[in-house]
Amino acid sequence: MSVCRYSIRLILPACLGALAAGCITQETTRTDGSFKTGGSGQYGEPAPGSVTRTLAGRSKSKKTPEYVAPPHVKLSQARYEEAHGLQEDARKSYEEVLKRDSRSIEAVIGLARLDQIGGRTAEAEAGFHKAIKMDPRSALALDALGQFYVEQKRWDEALATLQKATIAAPADEQYQFHYAIAMAKSGRVAEAVPLLTHIRTLEPAAVHYNIGMVLHDQGDLAGSEEEFAAAVLKNPRMQQAQHWLAQVRRERELQVAGANVSSVQWAQRQNQR
Repeated sequence: MSVCRYSIRLILPACLGALAAGCITQETTRTDGSFKTGGSGQYGEPAPGSVTRTLAGRSKSKKTPEYVAPPHVKLSQARYEEAHGLQEDARKSYEEVLKRDSRSIEAVIGLARLDQIGGRTAEAEAGFHKAIKMDPRSALALDALGQFYVEQKRWDEALATLQKATIAAPADEQYQFHYAIAMAKSGRVAEAVPLLTHIRTLEPAAVHYNIGMVLHDQGDLAGSEEEFAAAVLKNPRMQQAQHWLAQVRRERELQVAGANVSSVQWAQRQNQR
């Protein structure tokens, strides 16, 4: 299941581009420090004559310094490019950040995520481990590696690593959410529910909704229908839960219809023998 499937899953503040590995993020658009010249404040061309020569001479002797974005601005740009699928641009931006700040854990993690997206699994894992070596107690690095393990369905490593992230940053509920969802995906739904319930920023309806999404991805249509129905009961205005409840019910109807067709076809074949 894609962790960020719908924005209702977890309402947690997050910075631009943060990849998540959680289900819900809120993005805040930031400027990347670039600018454009021109517009209403642009001077017109001077009339022919000495003034032109004087201005031309001045323009040759003085060069406008090239704007160089500081590392934190370039990092924001890299996150934005990654979030919008501009992988080549994002890689260049992350690499530029590292040229100016070789200790940027976020840039190392960003490059590892790009390797993961590009299918370079070994390189991605090495990148995440590199970030952890830079700071073994970095919740950000631990969470990123844990999410990588989730994607690989390496459940024991995923849960152990994500649990370390929650210990490293106990006040950050986003890491708690990632840990709980990973536990549900691993098949330990009964253990995941209490963890989700204790997240203050996650309303009861969202707990049912997220469990419903996990069960749906696991092919448990009956279980997911029950969870989506519970979410709607808790919050009748939750449109995402309403949508998925209707979707699951259609899938179950098609499933029953398909089973009936198969039964009829089987009976017909038996009669022809």
